[in-house]
Amino acid sequence: MREVTVERILNLIKQMRTESGLSQADAAKAANISTSFYGMIERGNRTLSVEQLIEIVKIFDCNLTDFFEMLEMSEK
Repeated sequence: MREVTVERILNLIKQMRTESGLSQADAAKAANISTSFYGMIERGNRTLSVEQLIEIVKIFDCNLTDFFEMLEMSEK
């Protein structure tokens, strides 16, 4: 099992967003946060709370269990 790091979490969020064809502004609106704050989260300049992570993964019709399973499968 690979270590779960903030960098891996943020990379997967960005990957899911880009594969879904969403802009940062679209994702931010769907997660009910500001675009600038969303961008700072993706760049790792702001701390991501569990609640914010839940809202962000919901955008992609995903829950935390599915998200962490995808994270585990990524980069193997």
